[in-house]
Amino acid sequence: MRIKIKKTAKNKGVPSAFIVNIGNLKYPRGFKDWYFTTSKSEALGMALQEWKDLQVSPDE
Repeated sequence: MRIKIKKTAKNKGVPSAFIVNIGNLKYPRGFKDWYFTTSKSEALGMALQEWKDLQVSPDE
């Protein structure tokens, strides 16, 4: 499973929002959604948490 920052939005040269790819899936999952944070590691953590939530089956 490959995890990487796909896109970065900048405001006056400072990164302010991120789109993350995990495998071949884009996170956040919504249309034109971004993770608005100034930290790449925080955006990766939010994407991994969303990925984990989707992996848990409803039976558990």
